Amino acid sequence: MGKRMSTLLLYILAFFTPLISGYITVELFEFPKTHFVYLVGSLFSVCTVLAYRRWPAVWTKSLLSIGATLFVTSNVVSTILSRYPNTALWGYYSRFNGGLIATIVFFGIFLAFRLLLNITDKEVLQRRLLYMIAAGSVPIAVLAVLQHFGHGGSWAVDTTVRAFSTFGQPNWYAAYVSMIMPLLVYLAMETKVKTLKYVFFALAIVNFFGFWYAYSLSGLLGLAAATIGLLGLNTPLIRPNLKFLLPSTIICVAFAVLNPGIFGPKVVDFITELTIAPKSAVTTAPTNQPKEIKPGSQTYQVSDSGFIRKKIWQGTIAISTSSVKNLLVGTGPETFPYVFQNYRPKELNYSSEWNYILNKPHNYYLELLAQNGIIGLALYLILVLNTILVKHRVFTPSLIGLYVTNLFGWPTISTTLLFWLFLALLEVNTTNTQAPKTNPITTKVFVAVGIFIVILISTIGAKNFAADVYAKSSIKAFEAGDPAKALQLASAAITLNTREQYYYRLRAKALLVYAVQFDNLKLQELKKLVYADLVKAQELNAENPANTRGLIPLYYLLAITNLTIDTQAGTVDYNSDDYYKGLAQNYFRQVLNMYPNDVGVATELAKYQKLLGLQDDYGKSVEQIKTLRPDLLEWYLK
Repeated sequence: MGKRMSTLLLYILAFFTPLISGYITVELFEFPKTHFVYLVGSLFSVCTVLAYRRWPAVWTKSLLSIGATLFVTSNVVSTILSRYPNTALWGYYSRFNGGLIATIVFFGIFLAFRLLLNITDKEVLQRRLLYMIAAGSVPIAVLAVLQHFGHGGSWAVDTTVRAFSTFGQPNWYAAYVSMIMPLLVYLAMETKVKTLKYVFFALAIVNFFGFWYAYSLSGLLGLAAATIGLLGLNTPLIRPNLKFLLPSTIICVAFAVLNPGIFGPKVVDFITELTIAPKSAVTTAPTNQPKEIKPGSQTYQVSDSGFIRKKIWQGTIAISTSSVKNLLVGTGPETFPYVFQNYRPKELNYSSEWNYILNKPHNYYLELLAQNGIIGLALYLILVLNTILVKHRVFTPSLIGLYVTNLFGWPTISTTLLFWLFLALLEVNTTNTQAPKTNPITTKVFVAVGIFIVILISTIGAKNFAADVYAKSSIKAFEAGDPAKALQLASAAITLNTREQYYYRLRAKALLVYAVQFDNLKLQELKKLVYADLVKAQELNAENPANTRGLIPLYYLLAITNLTIDTQAGTVDYNSDDYYKGLAQNYFRQVLNMYPNDVGVATELAKYQKLLGLQDDYGKSVEQIKTLRPDLLEWYLK
């Protein structure tokens, strides 16, 4: 019974994780996937241990097991030494994968799956798991195709330009498919059942259609590398499958040529740059005022994204070299956005993302260097190298696809799950180990500790998930014009998760609007509560740029006496509270000093300083904007 339950949970995990998304949480994609893995992955680990009461036997002295254990240990050390323990444990809000808790859950899945493979028919289990992964890719690909034609739901971005299926971002979806495609093609080539060949080649084609509509350059590079690895490691299978491979390839290539999408202009840009204008460095501001300023003065650039990545990478390297501690063990998992602002290159102010909060370096290896230090990065690279050197016919190519996309992004929940599952399969398929004898007392201790950890993670995870559901409901109530209900729901979210800054800002916003209906005495009482929430949000983490910037408009609203009056710049004196205006002024000054290289912060401050009539402070912000990027004064702040 225990083995059957473990196997069922494994299949559920593999099939449903990439499919999970929803409208009931603030973040619609990674957050529900993360907590689904917390729940099902933890249950899978416990059920497997209880089915085979020799938990220590799961760990073997293979290079992969040792490498995985050392990498997880480096995450533990980085978390312990981090200045931001809550984020290092649970992840950055809206970027939840990569925190220590997620890493521990995935490591538990790896160990439990490794154990399950040893106590069941591993060939049958492996094949059925791969079939389950292949089947799960179909609805994901179909949704991506539907999104391209405008039938995949209503989203904040235009999915007809770039589809993202259930992943939230096109590059995330493309990275997932770059791992799935080698699996599908391999299953098609190695099976001797003709019907299955047709099925798997058809699945590969459908997945390519969805993949192509993501128009992801990093995904294309990952898929190309994975394909080369697959063909190189399966040369004997190519000739017998040519009559299937050639038509499938022709269909995919023809589909890509007939649907160039955003790649069409990029190809033209590339040819233009090669034949018309030489590249040059960024030295001055653009002379015109387009909606998205390109990083060069009268310079033709192929892609702004390349310039952005280059500068982010420079800042990321600066983080790791800023101290011995950062160099060795990093700043802690998922803490990049807090530290990066201090090393943010000024040239980013001339990119199209000048007003963005940058929470990832868009290179997983540099991310590990900054957050886990050179030790964590080295351990991960050793693990990567081992998975390549074993030269497995399907898992090595799939992992190569992930490793290449990681050069331009980072692993999501779905790709991380595949990584750890494939790691376990690689070890079992390439290592001959026997389970050692274990002491019954030691076994009971391991089982008890494991169950306690699972219960703890599941309980806290469930509370955090419920808190985000309340937060999402609060947003909906606010948008529906019911600030009282929004206030109640935001308070419920805070009760369940007292460490999330966003929930305090959410409640403060609802409270400000709710307070409009009361007389001045009651209004002042409620404003004290608003201010308390703003202070609490800042106290939780004063270095979180998302929170710091999110508080700016709230301090402005707090300083306004009557929110029902349409206040114009320069006429605010009759509609402002001197006490809270002073608090807002002090906060604005503090923020300007915190982010001297971020023109996005300076422009936002200038906007609200002007509205509040803080002319001297407004002048200082304008001077900072002139230093960082003067053209914004002509078209963005005029």
